[in-house]
Amino acid sequence: MTYNGNFSDVKDTSWYAENVKTAYELGFMNGKSEGMFDPSGNVTVAEGITMASRVHAIYNGKEIAKTEGKWYDMYVQYALANGIISEGQYTNYDRNIMRYEMAVMFADSMPESYFAAKNDVKAIPDVDPAEVYHDKLMMLYKAGVVMGSTEYGDFLATNSIKRSETAAIINRVALPENRLAKTLDFLSELSKDFQIIILS
Repeated sequence: MTYNGNFSDVKDTSWYAENVKTAYELGFMNGKSEGMFDPSGNVTVAEGITMASRVHAIYNGKEIAKTEGKWYDMYVQYALANGIISEGQYTNYDRNIMRYEMAVMFADSMPESYFAAKNDVKAIPDVDPAEVYHDKLMMLYKAGVVMGSTEYGDFLATNSIKRSETAAIINRVALPENRLAKTLDFLSELSKDFQIIILS
């Protein structure tokens, strides 16, 4: 598919414009309605599974078989069959997906060898190493797929994720040349210590 300014709500000057174009042309993302991308809209669990499944299928040269039922059932079945999600992991596919959930899906959509490290990231400031998703998220940081939402690298793991942000991440997952080479601010932990002192 060729993108020719298909979405009237994506201006050429927007930071995400090129990401939307690429995500559309590669078949990872479509519009939310006729001529509209809805860049500020949130991504649902069903939409996240759909995108991760498309990434996996295209990378592996597989087909996603159509099924009866809701529009996303075919993607859920594909994701289950290919280890992108696990049985019973999600019960509400219409809720907003959290940032860490989307990140883990993308991490599980490709082999680990595809996420070669290019950044020397020591820690994610707002993600405890004990969290079950920490290691996969750290892999994505080191690979330059994600680098957080602040100069310190805070990921805001349980927040919702916008469609514009997802377009950027999905392009870095699929195209290694688009990944970020970045050094996080080493003052992050000191800043947090000062905040604790001031507030205590």
